[in-house]
Amino acid sequence: MPLYKKLKSPLGYQMFQNQIDSYGVDHSGFSTRDELEYQFARDEKENELMAQEDSIGLNDSYTQYGTNFWGRSSENNYGFGNSNISKNIKDLKKTNTSNPISQIFGAIMDMGSEYFKMKEHNYIGLDDYHHCKANYNASDRGLYGAKTAKLLGDIKEDIDFYRNIWNKGLSKEEALKDKMHDKKVNEVGILKGLSGAYKNAKDACADYRPKDLNKFPKNIGNLKRGM
Repeated sequence: MPLYKKLKSPLGYQMFQNQIDSYGVDHSGFSTRDELEYQFARDEKENELMAQEDSIGLNDSYTQYGTNFWGRSSENNYGFGNSNISKNIKDLKKTNTSNPISQIFGAIMDMGSEYFKMKEHNYIGLDDYHHCKANYNASDRGLYGAKTAKLLGDIKEDIDFYRNIWNKGLSKEEALKDKMHDKKVNEVGILKGLSGAYKNAKDACADYRPKDLNKFPKNIGNLKRGM
């Protein structure tokens, strides 16, 4: 018995006429109790995700989720089953705020490791992929990892802004455009890392991964910068 038929949430949730919602869950077998429990769980998780975005300054516009919202495969109706879903509600992933020191230092290592990989590859078209992966890996550790990624990313982009002007001869408008682009990619990685909806950074950042990446030469080739 689907409820909230006309609702569209800040994260993009809505119910379609076929009784399947935009997060992929089929409500056709839900009782009124199932529906209420599902909606309470959805609302709780949405509020949690929005609070995360707000807390790290990513609240210009909230991420719009689809079938990746619950962080589960589509098997067994995204883990909810078709009726009597109470026991399945308990399995929802909670934000990891444990071991803040470990998260912070782990995030620093994630960011540094991916930065050096980016410099090693040095190929045109790979910057966004590495930016996304670094921020995903750091944020996948938990909220403190995400905040660390946001801080380090903002510092780097501020420094790069002036380097692009002084060392590369870019205009202020060009440097600002580059800065805002990189910050947006960083935010995508952070949000995907916090969502719990992906198995790994490669999957989360697939939109930025060149299709022929595996064919790139390791050290030489015409895709290298400056060639």
